[in-house]
Amino acid sequence: MEQGDKGDSRELPTLSFSPDIGRRTMFGFGYDPSSDKYKVVAIALTMLSLDVSEKTEMKVYGAGDSSWRNLKGFPVLWTLPKVGGVYLSGTLNWVVIKGKETIHSEIVIISVDLEKETCRSLFLPDDFCFVDTNQF
Repeated sequence: MEQGDKGDSRELPTLSFSPDIGRRTMFGFGYDPSSDKYKVVAIALTMLSLDVSEKTEMKVYGAGDSSWRNLKGFPVLWTLPKVGGVYLSGTLNWVVIKGKETIHSEIVIISVDLEKETCRSLFLPDDFCFVDTNQF
């Protein structure tokens, strides 16, 4: 390919969020077997405090698409995850704490379905015990 020849490359669409969203952004990457596309999920947060989000906006981009699309989700107050999204069977998943982290916090999984491009929360069993290994 000669210098300056773009070949099959194309410019990716700009990722933008609502004016009051986007003080912190996280990304996840996964594969949608129904469309045979790799997709990127962007989650933008407006922070209520240092660790807790007040508003959330989610967008998805599939390889070859012309634009980012809004994910149908839910505004929920949650503490930022300490690890990136985990891909499992066409979904991207984050373990988060609802609200501010306390001894009685409720742990949920935010799950993004890459085929349906929707987001939902999955609740853990009542007897689930979480141990923070970062303290050891």
